[in-house]
Amino acid sequence: SSSVKDEKRRAKSIADAKAAEEARKKKRDEDEAKFVASEKIRLAKEAEARAEAERAEEARRAKVRAELAERAEIERALREEKEEKERVERERREREAREEQERRRVEEAEARAAEEAPPPPGGAPTARA
Repeated sequence: SSSVKDEKRRAKSIADAKAAEEARKKKRDEDEAKFVASEKIRLAKEAEARAEAERAEEARRAKVRAELAERAEIERALREEKEEKERVERERREREAREEQERRRVEEAEARAAEEAPPPPGGAPTARA
């Protein structure tokens, strides 16, 4: 009878140990499933944060490109304006030089004509006296 009781006790002890092990395994599996789920959520949040940071960086770069393009356009317009002013000034100087050259030519021609002209009638004295 005692060996039957011992056998029953041993069988119950083994069954209790198996049940406890099953409960621990079930708890471990549940904890692991929770961890995996929370890791998936964490990784998804990190991926979204990276994507948002990349979008923000691309927007910043686009803004910088636009600012650089605008600055280049302004610089081009200023350069063209300066070149136009320089061209107008150069043309003015060239025109004035041509006019001065023409004035001198006319003066020289008039002076030569005055030197070569016959004396005025009546023998009036000339400036060449």
